Amino acid sequence: MNQENSVSILGCGWLGFPLAQQLVQSAYRVNGSSTREEKLAQFSEAGIQPFLIRLDERETLVNFQEFTDSEILIIAVPPGSSPEKKEAYLQFFQSLPDLLSANQQVRQLIFISSTSVYGEPNSLVDEASVLEPIETNGKLLALVEQVLQTINLPTCIIRAGGLIGPGRNPGRFFAGRQNIANGLSPVNLIHLNDVIQIILNVMAIRYHGIINACAPTHPSRSEFYTLAAQQAGLASPSFIQEKGQWKQVEPKYLQQVEFKFNYPNLLDPTLFKSF
Repeated sequence: MNQENSVSILGCGWLGFPLAQQLVQSAYRVNGSSTREEKLAQFSEAGIQPFLIRLDERETLVNFQEFTDSEILIIAVPPGSSPEKKEAYLQFFQSLPDLLSANQQVRQLIFISSTSVYGEPNSLVDEASVLEPIETNGKLLALVEQVLQTINLPTCIIRAGGLIGPGRNPGRFFAGRQNIANGLSPVNLIHLNDVIQIILNVMAIRYHGIINACAPTHPSRSEFYTLAAQQAGLASPSFIQEKGQWKQVEPKYLQQVEFKFNYPNLLDPTLFKSF
């Protein structure tokens, strides 16, 4: 089968599905996976070849070779919530080098990681900063990143900040709540449309390396979430004006290449109309 302009997206969820739709519109052949059987018909209707793949159910991986019959593999699957799912997640990625070595089709790997791998060092961080994860998912993603960097393929790791966009209105996060900690800590967020554009740019130039996917502005939690609630017509939250553990994630690579963000200013009222 001709592999040109073909993509497999492991995890066609909130991020992966609109990405897949955009690729289909750009004449790519797209394989998409979900853990939910009821999603497969929706994929077919959108022109996406559907696959049921659950990382904690090995029997659903029997068609992984067929699923990855593409030029580019994009992995947008977060760790699961239970200890069992997290263990299966790590085991899958530990087996991925062997799975891909048996596959002569994939020419580029893109993995959606998280800025949680940096922990909360109370400082600015960029792509070269030491990883000091605190939470379980951050530690797990840091291990996965180590594995992926051993794969003999051009690999791009995109460390995404908090994702906002349609269906994820941040105005609802803290609406009406009182005495929320760390009101002065900076936020590290990015809009769905910007993450998709970053992925498309990575595909276009075959970039391999690490990218911090965050908006270049970092208002305080108090500033951002109060405005977000007001813009959504919800009760304003109140924050304790303190700066506890924090980090400010700098999108150094994106700034160096002069990436044009759709939503660079997280306090711009037009941002809140996109939800």
